[in-house]
Amino acid sequence: MTGIGVRPAGSMISRPAMAPRRMQAKVDTAHPIVEARAFGFSYGPARILAGITLPIAPQSITAIIGPSGCGKSTFLRSINRLNDLTTSARYEGEILFGGESVFRKGIDLVG
Repeated sequence: MTGIGVRPAGSMISRPAMAPRRMQAKVDTAHPIVEARAFGFSYGPARILAGITLPIAPQSITAIIGPSGCGKSTFLRSINRLNDLTTSARYEGEILFGGESVFRKGIDLVG
């Protein structure tokens, strides 16, 4: 008795001898939409992040993973300038969006 998707016990399924196809995305790291360059961040004397250099390509998915307390949220908050009102917050290096620093003076944070 056979039906769609059912084979008798002991029958072999033959597969063509082909190497598996690997999908490889073309990532444009030469023109990143967001880029951290030697970025570091501190709350007062506590250094949270140091020496982060990371290009993020346009139209890509980037995951930031790590254990609790390693600085993932601090890095994301820095990209979005959510640490600006914390008086003890200090950064070094730069974060660029579209080739321009997110920390430059006169930037429209809302629009």
